[in-house]
Amino acid sequence: MENNITDLSSKIDSLQSAVSLDPLLDFWEKNLVPNCSHMASMYSELKNKIIEIPEIRGSVKDISVLIKHQDIITPLMSAIFPPASFHTDIMGAITPCSFEPFFVTPEFQRLFLDNNNFVKADLKAIVEAEKLKKLGILYSLVLERIYDIKGRRLDVMDIKKIPGE
Repeated sequence: MENNITDLSSKIDSLQSAVSLDPLLDFWEKNLVPNCSHMASMYSELKNKIIEIPEIRGSVKDISVLIKHQDIITPLMSAIFPPASFHTDIMGAITPCSFEPFFVTPEFQRLFLDNNNFVKADLKAIVEAEKLKKLGILYSLVLERIYDIKGRRLDVMDIKKIPGE
């Protein structure tokens, strides 16, 4: 059984996934700026910086690029990660399939990541289980959207308590 789980987990690692800032930019443009006009100049400045850096436009497959441009990502993500609670909240933005963090709060970093920005060894089993769930969800989407085979959604939420933290 262990081999089968390892094989399945490696399949999701081989899937190509990407992160795009486009939905976040759309949110700024359509929701944030119209309701908070004082954010318009910040949005304009961020958008212009992104236009000047082709590697962070569209689908970004290498998240090290996003990490390299934290001077742009940090203010852009402030719409999701409130600056007032940034140092106390446990939040992270991760890639859809490989679960690679590209923007995290200090508490998320402390609890879940090692010094090299990898998931801590004692949490790897949980991440592997989440990858298997994600693989099931992806296969379900393919069946539904390409083959019109509708099945039960596999979306579930797990709440886990981390002892000692």
